[in-house]
Amino acid sequence: MTTSSARHLVACMIAISALVVPTLSVSAKNNSRRQPQLVSMFARENPREMAAASDALAAVPDAWTTIQDHTYEKRQEFTAVFSRMVSKLDDDIRALNEKRATMTNDTKDWDFAMKELNNARSDVQSKLTELARTTTPETWAEARDRLGVAWDRALTAVKAVKSSTTS
Repeated sequence: MTTSSARHLVACMIAISALVVPTLSVSAKNNSRRQPQLVSMFARENPREMAAASDALAAVPDAWTTIQDHTYEKRQEFTAVFSRMVSKLDDDIRALNEKRATMTNDTKDWDFAMKELNNARSDVQSKLTELARTTTPETWAEARDRLGVAWDRALTAVKAVKSSTTS
């Protein structure tokens, strides 16, 4: 077997495990330290494989914990996973808006919660833009941590909207 095909086989096996292992694990924390390393391997090998691994990481319920400690040197991987997380958030917002269109009961609580969700989503975008402008490891860490706070706010807002949806 050539080195290239062996490398491809290993990469495929790791990509599959990135999709399967999180669903089999009892504790998501056990996977949180291994998954960022998988993305690092793919970044050097094949951009398509990195995208597949990033998709798998973004789908994990605790995706933020898998990337929250990424350093400035891993900012590309961080951005790949986080952009997919934001895409999922946007899909959730679209689904909630579709649900709102069919609601017949009093929607005052829902509308209030949805306004907070939209504000939180804007805050995430603002912090992400700020993170993209960083040029040193120190400013990266600070901006990344502020983005984490904004992300938690957005997730809390999604839960609030979902709990206020009555019909």
